[in-house]
Amino acid sequence: MKNDPRAYMLLRRRLTFSYIACGGYMNRRVNETLYELCGEPGVCAYCGDVATQIDHTVPVSFLNQKPEIGRMFNLMKVHSCTECNCMASDFLQQTFFERRLFISGGFIRKHKKQLRTANWSDDEIAEMGVGMRSYIAAATEYNKILKRRLKLLGSSDLPNGIRDDLWEPRTELLDGEWTGPNHSTKASQIQQRTEKMLNRIFVAERW
Repeated sequence: MKNDPRAYMLLRRRLTFSYIACGGYMNRRVNETLYELCGEPGVCAYCGDVATQIDHTVPVSFLNQKPEIGRMFNLMKVHSCTECNCMASDFLQQTFFERRLFISGGFIRKHKKQLRTANWSDDEIAEMGVGMRSYIAAATEYNKILKRRLKLLGSSDLPNGIRDDLWEPRTELLDGEWTGPNHSTKASQIQQRTEKMLNRIFVAERW
């Protein structure tokens, strides 16, 4: 490709644009110890389906751009199914309920057609051919699964081991700058810093 200067330059531009679009952190991974793994293993914290992935409720891409966040907040990651994790993507929310509601909206848009599947009576199904009856039976079962997951996505109850606040302020600094003296004064200062940071994230920068 280097023998074709024009093609080589186009490729360099695309790679550079991709690097910038990702905040310059394409090959950087955040320290996973900054996240606390919460919730029931093997169960999606959002919809109750089988969990196959981990969702970082404060996205890794965001933390890579603002590494100081890891020192200021108790970050949480949860067990998640592939679909919920993909729908959550790298969007920011302040609470677990907001994140679950966001996922719920994407879930409804994606499965709108399946959720509107007609309810066939036994008499109507009996008049159909074998292939059609099998198709309806499978569609009906799939519809039940979708509705069960959607019900959990819209639930007002927190799953076991999950906290609602995704930006819980730390009461101590991770690097050992504070080891205990003047606890109330230092905690107040940290609280003020975290409030300013949250205001900048969700108001000023409009993430």
